[in-house]
Amino acid sequence: VKDLTFQRFDEVVGAYQTLKEDQESDLLIALTHLGLESDRELASSFPFFDLIIGGHSNDLSTENPNGTPTLMAGKYLSHLGRADLVIQDKKIVKLDVKLIDLNTVTSYDQALMEKIQRFNDNPAFEEVVGQSLAQHDKNEVGCFYTHALTDYLKVDMTIQNPGGIRDELDSGAIQKIEIYQIDPFNNGSTIFTKSVAELKSFLIDTEEEFYISGVTLEQVDTTVVVRKPDGSVLIDTDSLNIGINDYLSAVYDTYFPIEEANVLPFTTAEALIGYLEQSGSSVDFDGCNQLFRYKGETTQ
Repeated sequence: VKDLTFQRFDEVVGAYQTLKEDQESDLLIALTHLGLESDRELASSFPFFDLIIGGHSNDLSTENPNGTPTLMAGKYLSHLGRADLVIQDKKIVKLDVKLIDLNTVTSYDQALMEKIQRFNDNPAFEEVVGQSLAQHDKNEVGCFYTHALTDYLKVDMTIQNPGGIRDELDSGAIQKIEIYQIDPFNNGSTIFTKSVAELKSFLIDTEEEFYISGVTLEQVDTTVVVRKPDGSVLIDTDSLNIGINDYLSAVYDTYFPIEEANVLPFTTAEALIGYLEQSGSSVDFDGCNQLFRYKGETTQ
């Protein structure tokens, strides 16, 4: 993405106001990945779309803000959205929206199911790489995930976005397929060296949630206190080697420019597997929650 520039949707979407007329089209549909709240803003502030079909927040939506149908079909393939339109004079005169519950579907395409089964039957997926001593929810998996990367990458701390952890972890034997279900994105592993002051700026400026391991973080008034595992406080000029996936470094490239990274030759999923194989340790983060979010005045 180094040659691309990214802007907020509300800064650029106005340029498409006459696209329908310019292209002599019947409809102008916004296919977005902004989340339902931003889709509502899009419908309210830019009322020239005939239809908005969105994602990211994974809601079930058949809303109609400002007269613009704003649709979303949930998550985990729970539903399939279907919109039947009657169009007259380049306007929707009738709209029938169905959110089809896929859990009720009992018929399948046999050829496709066979392909899926062949993929899932890969013997490598069944290889056992560790043991989980508890049923881990996503917060607990966040602890395992960041602890494993901190250890395997040999860094001072790891930062992980909650959206990058996609599954829980059952108790019992851990198969490779479970790691790929937790971390399915093929994200690369990177290491950055940052000062404590730079880490604080990142957390304070973004006000986003992250799983953290290797250090402990505490918000005190309008700043963040960073402590070593022994409880001693790190000062702003101290340096930290930070493990982070390359998705985060792309999203937050102002703080983590890839040019400054030590780019490692394996994915974060491979790092998790490597940690389990290398340490031979069992996984037990029952009750653990290392989710941190700086809360500014606007979010309190």
